[in-house]
Amino acid sequence: PNTMVTISQWRAYSHVYKWYCSSMKIQNFHESFISSSHPRGSDRNFGIVFTAIFFFIGMKPLVVGAAPRLEILSISFLILFVTFACPKLLKYPNLLWTQFGTLIQFLMSPVILFILFYFVFTPLGLLLKFLRKDILSINIDSSISSYWISSHSETTSMKDQF
Repeated sequence: PNTMVTISQWRAYSHVYKWYCSSMKIQNFHESFISSSHPRGSDRNFGIVFTAIFFFIGMKPLVVGAAPRLEILSISFLILFVTFACPKLLKYPNLLWTQFGTLIQFLMSPVILFILFYFVFTPLGLLLKFLRKDILSINIDSSISSYWISSHSETTSMKDQF
């Protein structure tokens, strides 16, 4: 039998998959990037944030005693003017910035987890195994009669815990 899937069949399957996932509220352990459901911030807030960023970059030379960067400050004031005069002009830069953030999230999450696992947890586990440390007390010890850990703290009331 022919097991090749045509493009039209793939589109039909992907449409069914998207519908099934959205209708059944399927939650899995992986991030789904089928459709970006990240809420986009308001255009005015986007403009205010970028105004502040460009303002601080333009004023940074004052820290070392140099003159402020007027071209960066002029960009900051231009964004501030657009932010309050017509924030709808910032719709597409805001959308691009949100998509850029999603891309960074998509790329950096696996990279950071890889670095943590292989350069932090794996060497730590190997070191503890080499030093024969049993932090979680999971090794079987036949010389003891019970694994019960007795508590020596005072009994307290459960009322007003916080």
